[in-house]
Amino acid sequence: MASSSSSTGTSTSMLNASPLIVLLSLLWEHIISLSLPPPPLLLALSVRFLGYGVVFGSLVVKVPQLIRVYRAKSAKGLALTTFELETVGYTVAALHSFHLNMPFSAYGECLFLLVQDAILLVMLYTYQKTPTTRILAPCALYAAFVGALALAGWPMHVLATMHASTSALFVAARVPQIVTNAKQKSTGELSLISVALNWLGNLARIFTTMQSQAAASVLVGHVLGTMCNGVLLAQILLFKPKKKKAL
Repeated sequence: MASSSSSTGTSTSMLNASPLIVLLSLLWEHIISLSLPPPPLLLALSVRFLGYGVVFGSLVVKVPQLIRVYRAKSAKGLALTTFELETVGYTVAALHSFHLNMPFSAYGECLFLLVQDAILLVMLYTYQKTPTTRILAPCALYAAFVGALALAGWPMHVLATMHASTSALFVAARVPQIVTNAKQKSTGELSLISVALNWLGNLARIFTTMQSQAAASVLVGHVLGTMCNGVLLAQILLFKPKKKKAL
């Protein structure tokens, strides 16, 4: 029994690490032979497709927020620090996963969210009339941070240590927005759709992370992200004026 359990665990682990094309070819073999695919194969495929679903969903997750800010020509109620810390977190997460040769479905959304956050920050700086010194300081720190990692040859021990702290970083990123909402009893131009999509994405990532047997720090990050986005979602529903549009 023990050896059978060990064999099943090894098989599941191997399937989770297999490229999507391999998983699809195995599925096709079962289809043409009119046999039922084994549960580990179906689980591995569901994890992979859910992962890609999160990645493709991340292409538009912040679009409602971008549209809302653009239409209102205002970034009222949005905390700059939240999006700046998010940018650093997405950068570290993407670099760490890339240099571990993880499948793109496991971290692709970090790249897309990073780009959207960068665009959103430009809009926030503009509409909140942020002083030039306040803009240049974080930009210079970010450039120095990425430049130092590049010059050092992207050292994995440094990336791993930083990645382990991203859970705390993403929680810290949400705190300024949560506190701002609580103080103002309003969520300003915060988008219900974007926050809801973030929350759903975190839920999906909890499942895919558990199945892919990624580092515990990754799982903790998604659990904390789910909790923080849940708080933001509750604040939007609690403070949102009845006549405001969802977008």
